[in-house]
Amino acid sequence: MLFPAFVIEIHVFLTCTSLSFRGPLFSIFSDERMRFTCGRAGQMYGTCCTEMDVWESNKMATAVTPHTCTCDGQTRCTGIQCGDDASGNRENGVCDKDGSDFNPFRLGDKSFFGPGANFSVDSSQSFTVVTQWVTSDKTDAGDLTEIRRHYVQNGKTIPTRPVSVGGQTYDSVTDDFTRAQKTLFNDTNGYAKRGGMKRMGDVLDRGVVLVMSLWADYAVHMLWLDSDYPTDQPTSKPGVARGTCATTSGVPSDLINNSPDSQVVYSNIRWGPIGSTTPPGPNPPAPPGPNPPPPFPPNPPPPPGPNPPPPPSGCPGGNLAACIALCPSNPPDAYKACVADCVKRCD
Repeated sequence: MLFPAFVIEIHVFLTCTSLSFRGPLFSIFSDERMRFTCGRAGQMYGTCCTEMDVWESNKMATAVTPHTCTCDGQTRCTGIQCGDDASGNRENGVCDKDGSDFNPFRLGDKSFFGPGANFSVDSSQSFTVVTQWVTSDKTDAGDLTEIRRHYVQNGKTIPTRPVSVGGQTYDSVTDDFTRAQKTLFNDTNGYAKRGGMKRMGDVLDRGVVLVMSLWADYAVHMLWLDSDYPTDQPTSKPGVARGTCATTSGVPSDLINNSPDSQVVYSNIRWGPIGSTTPPGPNPPAPPGPNPPPPFPPNPPPPPGPNPPPPPSGCPGGNLAACIALCPSNPPDAYKACVADCVKRCD
């Protein structure tokens, strides 16, 4: 899967995804997410690689986050190379653990994404996530300069709203945005230190693996996505408030025990050059020609017929059949639950 001058489009349905479970979709250079694995003679090693978090989200918050590394491909690391948090070396590893995150809530737009009709993107309904990787010359030969995001829900295109960061306005991830965001939040710009957008583009251009998952955070309970984090900082400090979840939420044992049926459905995944995944608009009208003479005698207009019923409110796909078509076929329990939800929403 190659990305520069590229778009990936994913239909998402966050069915019963509860607070602080995260349904991420990301791309990595190797076949492993950064995590600890057991090495020879029982020694612990780390596995590091560049990661493009296309979709980090639950129903309460969302972010798109590229992470760069100085290493090429999947790399085994030890000690400081791993950016070990416990030893105070988070910023000293080969990879940028924080990344350049674009979370609308964290950036001040608190009504953009969430459950309910009062949000621009209603996460209680299904929607399509469209992510574009834009290069300097708009071709695969150029350097990656920008990562853009918009949504499609109920037939309406919803662009990422511009946010003010450090006196400038941004609606996408760029090197300038990252620099302004890190300065405003008083965070280290590890993304730029490890090559920034160009480095990310170089890795994506070599090809990456698309990974879909649903997971809970045993380290900090996903507070970095949907709550106030760090928890010892005031929420008035820029960058601390990231979502509306309580700082006591997200404990994995609670989530597993209380929300065992949480799931996320990814479907209709499409990718290709920018513009190739979006259906074309209506054909332009034909140029005007001479008016034909009216028929004689004039034909009477047809009697008006009944108006078609409007699609049910909150029904993914607009009708029951289309909603069921979005349901995953496996596992059977997930399909059964999805169909029941469709019947409830669309019947």
